[in-house]
Amino acid sequence: MNSRSQAERTAQGINELADAPLVQSHHGSLSHEKRAEIEEALKAGALKGIVATSSLELGIDMGAIDLVILVESPGSVVRGLQRVGRAGHQVGERSRGIIVPKFRGDMVECAVVAQRMEEGLLEPIHVPQNALDVLAQQIVALCTSGDWKVDDILELAQRAYPYRELTREVLVSVLDMLSGRYPSDAFADLSPGLTGDRGLASVSARG
Repeated sequence: MNSRSQAERTAQGINELADAPLVQSHHGSLSHEKRAEIEEALKAGALKGIVATSSLELGIDMGAIDLVILVESPGSVVRGLQRVGRAGHQVGERSRGIIVPKFRGDMVECAVVAQRMEEGLLEPIHVPQNALDVLAQQIVALCTSGDWKVDDILELAQRAYPYRELTREVLVSVLDMLSGRYPSDAFADLSPGLTGDRGLASVSARG
């Protein structure tokens, strides 16, 4: 399903038609505990299926799924493959999926997406370069293991394709921000995640 409300209505309709709780809706607005409960019920066979939104694309443990039915076009070949790939997600198994158009205009897109899925014709992929917010999160996680020298962080980051052209100057600016050296007082309420020496030769996670 492409929306939370659609998933919930569909799950309710299936259960009403069957006069039994066969399925449950699964989406990102549910609590982590509730999603885990639904996933465990599916794996244990207590549920015959789930009606999911894009949560089906996440790296969650759904167990063995026989068939994925997409109601309405997934909108792209990549999303279609991610969702259908949940079925038969085991060595040697074949993923099986059905795309059901909701209206006449949707049928053309469903047909094109299905054909391109079979042929493996993915949309062009754009890899963001130097995403500094992601870099900042990874640096904080990295420093929880101990002190890191700035040059070592730079060398490690540059081994990843999106950061291959990362400069030391930009890295130091990110470390400044993480260490509480903010560009203005507007950020004064933010808690620094790192501590570093005056020359930023090394940094560590703030305890």
